Amino acid sequence: MLSESADIWGRQLPFISFGKLARPYTELVNYLAEQGVASPRIHSVSTLMTIVRMTTEGLGIGALPVATVLEEWQRGGALPA
Repeated sequence: MLSESADIWGRQLPFISFGKLARPYTELVNYLAEQGVASPRIHSVSTLMTIVRMTTEGLGIGALPVATVLEEWQRGGALPA
């Protein structure tokens, strides 16, 4: 279940994922629906690096595999300053 703070973030920032026909997009929409987020704002992009870049620039909440960003997150670089 999404925490209250995560729900607030989701109301203020869009999610960033792959295109609507991609499996990760569908999984994100399904997960958010299960969490009670009925109409999430989702920016669809075509590459993983675009999702990473938009997320690190603070433009939204990136839906990414943990392995993709773990090292960056551990260095403290996965969140906008």
